[in-house]
Amino acid sequence: KMLVLALVGLGGVVLILNPSADIDPIGAAAALTATALVARSSLWLKNWPVTDIFRLTAWQLTLGGLMLVPIAFLVEGMPKALTLHELPGLLWVSLLNSSFAYWAFSRSIKKIGADSMAMISMLNPVAAVTLGIFLVGEVLGPYQWLGISIVMLSLLLMVRMKQKAVRKASLKGL
Repeated sequence: KMLVLALVGLGGVVLILNPSADIDPIGAAAALTATALVARSSLWLKNWPVTDIFRLTAWQLTLGGLMLVPIAFLVEGMPKALTLHELPGLLWVSLLNSSFAYWAFSRSIKKIGADSMAMISMLNPVAAVTLGIFLVGEVLGPYQWLGISIVMLSLLLMVRMKQKAVRKASLKGL
């Protein structure tokens, strides 16, 4: 049942996409591959006896970035020198937007479990669209609103199913 609800939620995420978007197939394939790898690593992290999530996150981001350097040189060439004007943006993206978010995600997997984090991650596109509405005045079409509703409903049903399972397990333990 949870898998069906996850697939329904994924269908809602697809509906949230802007219908006029010109989706790059290579980018979409890379995003799906990254999602699959994050899902796999989330399951590993759930069972891995790690006590220092901060250190683990730092090493993962450092090693992942170092692995991407040769590819970036091949695809983009030598980067231009940073100016003082660009430095705050780089710090924002690297420290707060990536490092802190990844640390919080990794810590949350250890605290609430990979299955709950997978459910919560469906809120990412909903949050992005909501920010677009409030910050840049984007207007959603009926399919996008339907997609948001489907995502929220599937998450609500997943939470209710998980709560029932926890109650049933606690009653068996009595």
